[in-house]
Amino acid sequence: MKQATAQHDTNTLVGLWDGPDGRLGHPSPDHWIPLLYAYAATDEKDRVRCPVEGFDGGSLSMRNIVFG
Repeated sequence: MKQATAQHDTNTLVGLWDGPDGRLGHPSPDHWIPLLYAYAATDEKDRVRCPVEGFDGGSLSMRNIVFG
């Protein structure tokens, strides 16, 4: 997800939720679709960065993405 977003790889990013890991990490669409809405408002000139990464409690990803 991080790599697809940084490379503006729309096909990969949209298809990630349908895979087993995508559904495991984002159990319902309301956990995944907000990223797609934010991503859709960007273009290839927008910088992508992740100022916070890591896991809370060993399994909850705390990664956030900033565009622009």
